[in-house]
Amino acid sequence: MKRICTLLVAIIAAAATVNAQDIVYEKSDSLFIAKVLEKHHTIPCMEKLLVSIANEFCGAAYTGGTLDAHDGEPLFISCSQLDCTTFAELTLAIAAACSDGEPSFGSVCGLLERIRYRNGVRGGYDSRLHYISWWIDDSAKKGWIEEVKTRQHTAVQELHLDFMSRNAHKYPMLKGNEELTGAIAGYEKPYIGKRIEYIPKEKLYMTQEALEIRNGDMLALVTSVNGLDVSHVGFAVWKNGKLHMLHASSAAGKVINDPVPLHEYMKKRKSQLGVRIFRMSGWPAREKQNKKENQ
Repeated sequence: MKRICTLLVAIIAAAATVNAQDIVYEKSDSLFIAKVLEKHHTIPCMEKLLVSIANEFCGAAYTGGTLDAHDGEPLFISCSQLDCTTFAELTLAIAAACSDGEPSFGSVCGLLERIRYRNGVRGGYDSRLHYISWWIDDSAKKGWIEEVKTRQHTAVQELHLDFMSRNAHKYPMLKGNEELTGAIAGYEKPYIGKRIEYIPKEKLYMTQEALEIRNGDMLALVTSVNGLDVSHVGFAVWKNGKLHMLHASSAAGKVINDPVPLHEYMKKRKSQLGVRIFRMSGWPAREKQNKKENQ
């Protein structure tokens, strides 16, 4: 695994406050991202942009735990080894770089850090937005992402986020580290008792007009697993009038544009209850406007 080269330090510093010595990637990753940026940066429609970029990753191997494989919480980037979350994050970062008129590998690095970490600041392990509920609240504050509520959001779940702190032994970074586990528990606490609305999976057979879900919307699959909020994420794709998901699939072992409609996919998985919908909204230009207004 290569560290980012010195020549890119100035570029990244201009894009965001990223410590270049703490970015881990392969040369093939930077070349792949540069190619995707060149191909897509002129697409004006956000829906088409997100789906088109996400499709570029189809075939990449599903690989879990990549963010925990390095000491010191570096900014890890891989285009060939992805889980559902790192796939979604990287797709969003590339789309943001395209839409902001800064289509460079450096800008993608900076935006990815803004996406992945609390308040956009990469500190230790506990600064990472491990739960989707953390991620959406942090992104919403910046005006980057909005949670979409539709007429079909008829189900309610009361959250009780404590899966990580309660199962610290399952996480390499938390195992035996009471201080770090306590920090995670502190961030979980505000989400105990919080109520969220979602579309129950029984309704996902409906038309695009009825569901009000757009191509490129981020789909978060609500779970009944005790202590969790969401078990999987992907992007919405409409095919022949049916909702599908473009995602990093552990079952398929790779990123796929799923041939199975989402309604059928979720029907076979009892712990999956329904979906929450997130949409890119004027990002990152919105954040710049917010900063200007608050000055």
